[in-house]
Amino acid sequence: METNNIKLAQAIDFINKWIIDYYTRENNSDPDPYIIQSELYKQKNIDHKYFDHAIRIMKYEGFVEYVSNDEKDVNIRALKHTPKGLTLFLNGGMEKKVKEKQNDKTLSQQQVQSVIKTNHHQRIVLYLTLSVALLTLSLQWRLFLSNNRNDLTPVIFGSHDTVDVRIINKTDSFEILKDTVMLE
Repeated sequence: METNNIKLAQAIDFINKWIIDYYTRENNSDPDPYIIQSELYKQKNIDHKYFDHAIRIMKYEGFVEYVSNDEKDVNIRALKHTPKGLTLFLNGGMEKKVKEKQNDKTLSQQQVQSVIKTNHHQRIVLYLTLSVALLTLSLQWRLFLSNNRNDLTPVIFGSHDTVDVRIINKTDSFEILKDTVMLE
């Protein structure tokens, strides 16, 4: 059986409210499962499959206890709350919890999408910044080469040639260390 969580939560809340109404004297009918099931269908148009599933969940989770004529709970006469079931009712019920979970899931999915978009934008900005930096560096290198083309051309020296040795400062001026160097 494929279950609709909202319908299941509505069934649990309806059963909880029916039992509470009986104990607060707003409802004169016993919390008889058969009466609750028929009223659930009449008022909410929720099938008996959801009712049965809701009762199993509520019994398993400890929200309700069976009041029966025998020890085996075969002939269930009525349902009664446990403190845990009463707390669930007072906190707003299962339908509220299911809707909160769905809203939390939707919100977390939106946050993930926002982070993905932010990361994508950051990546684009990084690529653009790197591209501009590389372009600037390339232009500066070309400018340097065009201004210093004569200094960077390779020179082949013979064994007795003299050469001026120079150092390039940060301001691109030349400083002569020695007048001549004898190569051997």
